[in-house]
Amino acid sequence: MSDTRSRPAGRPVPPAVRPLTIVTGGARGIGAATVAHLARAGHDLIVGYRDDRAAAERAAAAAQDHGVRAVAVAGDVTAHDYVHYAAAKAGVEAMTVGLAKEVADQGIRVNAVAPGTVHTRIHADAGDPDRAGRAAARIPLGRAGEPDEIAPAIVWLLGSEASYVTGASIRAAGGL
Repeated sequence: MSDTRSRPAGRPVPPAVRPLTIVTGGARGIGAATVAHLARAGHDLIVGYRDDRAAAERAAAAAQDHGVRAVAVAGDVTAHDYVHYAAAKAGVEAMTVGLAKEVADQGIRVNAVAPGTVHTRIHADAGDPDRAGRAAARIPLGRAGEPDEIAPAIVWLLGSEASYVTGASIRAAGGL
């Protein structure tokens, strides 16, 4: 969880009041885009990665260029095939609602972002590098998304503008 006090754009947030945010998968794709957006918003960051230490360190260094603290930390929270990945996503949505109800009285908000098909390395890593392109025909917007189109939804949920939002899952899926 993070403390999400907002600051005017371009004004550094003092270390004593900066929120600390953990971004799993922060080395690439949606995670790396989220790290970049959160750094610009003044968050200190833990950039989680599974196996691409160099990419995680680059993301952390780029975040530090915005005056925040950022470190790369190894960890594996992934599902290794599409069936398990899809099941995990459904579980996250159910957990989001349940946990939000359980901790709301403590002032803790729990939300999720459910991205649709996005151009990331997850498809190649699962052995199907062309999956995003093939899926475009069934997406109402006619294309797969980009990581930088998902990250702003995450940043918004972490910000003070979403202070009344809890138990929500935002679908960023091109109309699916």
